[in-house]
Amino acid sequence: MKTCGPLVRSAQVVNRGFSTTSAALNSEVGFIGLGNMGAHMARNLIKKGHKLSVYDLNPAVVDSLVSLGAKKASRPAEVANGAKVIITMLPSSPHVKEVYLGKDGILGVADKGTLLIDSSTIDPGSAREVAEVTSSLLCLACFMIVR
Repeated sequence: MKTCGPLVRSAQVVNRGFSTTSAALNSEVGFIGLGNMGAHMARNLIKKGHKLSVYDLNPAVVDSLVSLGAKKASRPAEVANGAKVIITMLPSSPHVKEVYLGKDGILGVADKGTLLIDSSTIDPGSAREVAEVTSSLLCLACFMIVR
C-alpha cells in the first residue's frame, strides 16, 4: 500500500511540502458516502460542473447521481483511480477505516498529491489514525479533529 500526506491537528493542516493547484480542483473528484449529506454535496458539485466518480453501498442513490452525469464506481479504490480530490462523508469510524485502509481502500491506489477530504462524523482517535497513515503515503489529507 502506498500512502498520502499531512496530518491535521485541531482543524489545522500541517503541510509537508504538498501543494494543491486550481487544476487539481478542476479535475475529477471522487465522492464516497452518498447518504443524507453526501448525496446533496455530490449533487451540488455536479451542478457546478465538476466531473464526479461516486461510490456508495446504496445503488439507488448512486444511480440518481449517474443520471445527473456522475461516473459509477464499483468500489472505493475505483473512485481513487485518477481522482485528484477525494471527498468522504461516511457514517462512522469503522466505515472510514475500511474506505481508506481496507483491501479495496483508496490509499492503495491514490496518487501522490491527491487531496483527501473527510467530512465524516467520527471519533478523534480514528481521524488521527487515518491521517497518520495518509501522511506517510504522500497525500494531502484533511481530517477535522475538534478538541
